[in-house]
Amino acid sequence: MKVKIILFILILGLIIITLNINKILKENFVNKLKPIPKPKKWNSLGFNKKIKIYGLNLTKTHGFFADKLRVKKYINNLNISNLKVPKLIKVLNKELDLDLDLNIIKDCVIKTNNGWNDIIIIKNSKIKKMIARGKKLEPIKSNYEFWKKKKSNSTKSKI
Repeated sequence: MKVKIILFILILGLIIITLNINKILKENFVNKLKPIPKPKKWNSLGFNKKIKIYGLNLTKTHGFFADKLRVKKYINNLNISNLKVPKLIKVLNKELDLDLDLNIIKDCVIKTNNGWNDIIIIKNSKIKKMIARGKKLEPIKSNYEFWKKKKSNSTKSKI
């Protein structure tokens, strides 16, 4: 009889915990981004037209989220336990002559801060993947100059 009562209490406890798990684990994130207004004919618009509408409605807050370094700093400052964030080895200045010395680099990922799909993955001092502006390049060192030129040209903006 005592065993049945103990099992009943354990099962009842598990049910209560399960029903309240969402309340226990719920995180309260504040969305600081206002939705971008969409015209009535949004679904009939082409992709380029939608991009133009988004572009006209972007705010400084949107710009913050496009900056990988600022977001990384922000996330690290939240001090979230057990959150693993990739280590930043070095910030390279695009104005300098950047050298891809595979004798020094063993394992790393090189990517642009505000760019999209500009990435070089190096594993065991060998280039495993190289993408510039979304275009896959043969992963060889001689393509590095082309990669730098593509990513640098795309980051110039009108002031």
